[in-house]
Amino acid sequence: PLAGPGERAMVSFPDPALAQAMAGTLTRLGYVTDIVPGDDAARVLEQGLFTMAATARLAAAPGKESLYQRLTRSSPEARRKIFVILAGDEFKTGDGMQAWAVLADLVLASKDAGMADNAIRTVMAERGRLYQVYVEAKRRYEESFLVEK
Repeated sequence: PLAGPGERAMVSFPDPALAQAMAGTLTRLGYVTDIVPGDDAARVLEQGLFTMAATARLAAAPGKESLYQRLTRSSPEARRKIFVILAGDEFKTGDGMQAWAVLADLVLASKDAGMADNAIRTVMAERGRLYQVYVEAKRRYEESFLVEK
């Protein structure tokens, strides 16, 4: 398993078949996976329970906010805590430039959502290496702050 004990993933897609396929992949990777309807996903994200979110790149109805919209307006600190996967027919699986352009960690073609285990593992390992410097600097700062008090 890729996920640590109790790590949770949220899956929210308008297409139930895509949601089920993505949930299956994340469950195989060790995540406790919740499929959340689109109307509730942005609100549920606020609870801070999830380390991964998989959704589509879409806008919500007027007066509402989609999970994608909520993720894109998150603070940098909050965003770093969540691994974001976007899936849709407009994406090429694993395309880093597409992922960067849409503010995601990984993009998947819809047809690949049910078998994206290796793509997720690879990108999560890269992200871990990229954020290692940040994580270590934050840890050292917090330790020095505790020592001073």
